[in-house]
Amino acid sequence: MRFLLKIFMTCKIFFLLGVILTQPPVSLGDETFPFAYNLQEGDILTFKQVYEAQNQVFPGGKEIYHLVIEGTVKAAVLKCEEGNVHLAVQYNRNFWNLVNRETLVFALGEERVRYFSSHFDSFDKKRVQYVLMNDHGKILNGSAFVNEVISYPLPIVNRMLYLPENPLKPGSVFTCNDEENMKITFTGMEKTMLGEHGVFTGEFPGCFSRFSFDKGLGLPAMLSFTAKYNFFDRDRNEKYFLVFENKKNCGREALFQEPGLTESLLLACLRREDLTCPAGIIETFLDDPEPAVQTLAVAVCSRQGFPAGYDASRFLNAAHPLIRFNAAKGIYLHEGKTGPMESLLSDNNAFIRLRADRFLKRSLYVLPKEKKALLKDIGEYIYGKTDEYPMGHSLEDIQAMLPFVRPQAKPFGEVCRFIDRDSDGTVRPFFFRLPRDYDPAEVYPLLIYLGGGAARSDRALANIAGELKTGNEWDHFILLAPQAGGMWWDKETALSFIRVFSHVLESLSVDTDRIYLTGVSNGAMGSFFYATHYPDLFPAIAPLMGHPVVKHTPPETEADREVLENLRYISVYMAHGGDDKNINPYGDRRAAQILKRLGYAVEYEELPGRGHDLNFSEFKDKILELFSNRQRVGIPKKVTYVQNLPLNNGCFWIAVDEAQRMPARVEAEVNGNHIEIKCGNVKKLSVFLHQELVDLEREVDIFINGREVYRGIPEPSIRTLLETARERKDPGLAYPVRLNFVIN
Repeated sequence: MRFLLKIFMTCKIFFLLGVILTQPPVSLGDETFPFAYNLQEGDILTFKQVYEAQNQVFPGGKEIYHLVIEGTVKAAVLKCEEGNVHLAVQYNRNFWNLVNRETLVFALGEERVRYFSSHFDSFDKKRVQYVLMNDHGKILNGSAFVNEVISYPLPIVNRMLYLPENPLKPGSVFTCNDEENMKITFTGMEKTMLGEHGVFTGEFPGCFSRFSFDKGLGLPAMLSFTAKYNFFDRDRNEKYFLVFENKKNCGREALFQEPGLTESLLLACLRREDLTCPAGIIETFLDDPEPAVQTLAVAVCSRQGFPAGYDASRFLNAAHPLIRFNAAKGIYLHEGKTGPMESLLSDNNAFIRLRADRFLKRSLYVLPKEKKALLKDIGEYIYGKTDEYPMGHSLEDIQAMLPFVRPQAKPFGEVCRFIDRDSDGTVRPFFFRLPRDYDPAEVYPLLIYLGGGAARSDRALANIAGELKTGNEWDHFILLAPQAGGMWWDKETALSFIRVFSHVLESLSVDTDRIYLTGVSNGAMGSFFYATHYPDLFPAIAPLMGHPVVKHTPPETEADREVLENLRYISVYMAHGGDDKNINPYGDRRAAQILKRLGYAVEYEELPGRGHDLNFSEFKDKILELFSNRQRVGIPKKVTYVQNLPLNNGCFWIAVDEAQRMPARVEAEVNGNHIEIKCGNVKKLSVFLHQELVDLEREVDIFINGREVYRGIPEPSIRTLLETARERKDPGLAYPVRLNFVIN
């Protein structure tokens, strides 16, 4: 009966939606109308949200799934300052149903439908976000909901919530200039029983949307769309409806007692230092039976302290690794006890062991207060905030600070979306997801996932986040999903990848010794491409169903052999279907043979009878084990570097400043204070020195192609040290000495 009632209510909503969409707005004259959000601290807004889809299961097939998802969206206004609004937003999925399940079972079989519907079961029942926006609804901190990828139009339509800052006349047309341009028309004002609404319509191929804004309340009244389009060769029919239900205002403590907001408010406490959960309330969250709430509550207490008299040690043996870690962190920070954190160095979870190690060695919490001013000055130089490097300090003092350098903390949410643009204006969105307990005072491994096919960033992040969420692994990494829109080795795509990568390094607390690459199909080839061209960045990669494409001639692996030599310090795991007709496994087989012959760390797994259908989830355990056991080697004594594209020019302590022709090749090795270098097709070369490479207080001699080119005691420089760190946004590759050579 309850199920039938929900179906009835959903149908009623869409009936009313149809009536609304057919009613033209009543123009109130030719005057202009300003629009702005009217929000006050303590406001709680509630919206109803319904999504309906009737889409093809298979390309060209007759089978159609009819899906209905219903939810409630709540938003709490945490603070309003200088025209900006801080929100905790939570989407609570109340109900979903595969309406025609029996029909699909008859056509496809129970097992297939169960597998198909599990895709929707895996969606978060609660999605939370911390949002910073201006008073016109423009998102300022990139906050986004990755689960919107169930629909192609939905993320675009949601951008209608951003209002133009200039007053509008009826008939005014403007464009939502993003990845897809949406033409938006302000059609005028309409009077309803609920108030005076400004009405906006939006159109792009296959979709019509309508947005009404309650001018009196200063809030969205309704957002909807109907869409018919083809996506990945599947016909799709969708409807969406978001309607304002109510608004109330309460104090900060009452916010935390509001049902349907708990997780988003706890997340906001982790993103804002000035927002704390009252002690009496946080204690109830610590005892909450829902794991997600308890995990966030323990993380909040690790920062703000556990309630007086509360025994935090009860969480030290918790099943969830983040609870164990944050309990130990809270005890360390607020009770001054190091034992629980030190015990995590032998935890059964490899990522928690590494996190505890980094916490004790590199978190800002272990840095003496008197060093923090110097650290700030170093960081501002390295991340381009100033061109003045710190003066009045010794080289040793600055080198000691480099492991602690990270960008200035920014108020990001959990999932963020930003835009990169090519020189011709092509738009490339990219996404990153932060661990829920992300703390800028720590450092985190970065996992870059390169999507297959057209390599859309939203779907790529949804895929990798969904796969890692099943085992609670997604909070061990910062996840990054750039966008290709074609092949990952295309010139403009490669330049975009570099810009996006640099943006992340200068925005987030990345452990630059633990940056990993993985991807499927096109993304697997991209993983090989970037690893071979930036071999000092990645300790391990895991390409699935690809092959090395480094000269744009797949699968001519033999022609690419010399560039595979760059993978000396990168562990490679790859897998391929033996009957793959899309990407022949020959390329991976040959790459594995070459890497093994070179003596490099490689594991290749070929699955007989499988085609181009391997999933990350099938190999997740092996990949995560590889990543947890591999860190960047530091500064190796031996380097082999082959440059066949002008994309990058160096590897660790060698840089090809000018090549005579491609490929340029460098082999360099250190024995004591003697450096032997062999070059081919290199005109100008730089050699960087570090005390971990040679003894900088003794004479160093360098031979290139059998000829001595340098003998002397190097002069370390603070300027060189900081410039090399700034060039790569990577303090782990900072060198105090640079020597330049012209090779005859």
